[in-house]
Amino acid sequence: MENTADTLYHRFNIRIVNLHTTTLYFMIYCVIPNWSLSIPSDGKLGAIGSGGDVIFTIEISRSKPTSEVSESGYLKIEVYTDSNYTNKVAETTLPVNIKIENLVDWQDVTIYDFTDGSSQGWGLTNCSVASDLSLEVGGYSIKTSTTSSVTSSMSRAITLPNRNKVRISFYIACRSTALGGVVYDSGISDLKVSVGTDVRYYMPRAITSGLLNNTTTAFGWLKVTADLSPYKGQSVTITISQLVWINRGNATTWGIEYWLDRIVIAGSD
Repeated sequence: MENTADTLYHRFNIRIVNLHTTTLYFMIYCVIPNWSLSIPSDGKLGAIGSGGDVIFTIEISRSKPTSEVSESGYLKIEVYTDSNYTNKVAETTLPVNIKIENLVDWQDVTIYDFTDGSSQGWGLTNCSVASDLSLEVGGYSIKTSTTSSVTSSMSRAITLPNRNKVRISFYIACRSTALGGVVYDSGISDLKVSVGTDVRYYMPRAITSGLLNNTTTAFGWLKVTADLSPYKGQSVTITISQLVWINRGNATTWGIEYWLDRIVIAGSD
C-alpha cells in the first residue's frame, strides 16, 4: 500500500490460445468484490484466428482501502463466434485471490533504496546506480539506458525473514524517446523475479509504448510485488531481470531509459 494512489490499478497478462478451426471472439468479466475492469473497459478482447496465440493486458481497479484486505472472486472468459458477441459457445472461470498489503508495517523489513549512491550489495548487469530519477528527492535508483535491446539484471544473496508471509516489492519506471522520426515500439518485457532458477513473478509485457512520433513518453512509477513465502528463513539468491527493448524505426535520436527503485523485502506472521 506504500505510495499508492487513492484508486488502485492492478495490471496483469492473460494468454489465450484458439485451438478451434475458425476465428473466435473473447470477452472478459471481473467478478471480484470491490474491483472493476479498467482495460478493456467493455470487456471485449477481440478476435483470435484459428491456431492463434495472443497475450492480452488486463487492468482492474478499486478504491484504496484503509487497511490490509484479502478479497476472493474470479475472472470469467466467454467465447463467441461473432464480432457482435451474441452467439456464446463456451466460457471458463479463473479463481482470483487478491491481497492488499502494507509491507513496510510488517515485523521484518529490509529496504534497499540506494540513497547512499551505492548498489547496496546488488550485483548489476547492464545497469548502474544513477541519480537522475528516484522515488526520493535527491535520491538514487538502478538505471538501464540503451538505444537497442538489452537484458539487464540485478542479483543479491539474501537471508529471507523466517515468517509465514514473505514478499518482495519494488518500483519501476521508463522513458522512451523518438526525435526526428518514429520509434515503432519500445518497453520493458520479460520482467522476472527469481529465487535461484525458480521464477516467482513473470510479466511478459510490463510496459509498452506503442508508436512514438517525434516525442518522449514516460511511464511509472509502477509497483511490482512477488511472493517469496516458500523460501522463508532460507539464504537464497534473488534476481530481478528484464528485457529493455526498442524498435527504432527512422528516428534520428532515439533511446529508452528504465529505472528500478526501493526494493522492500518483508516478512510477517
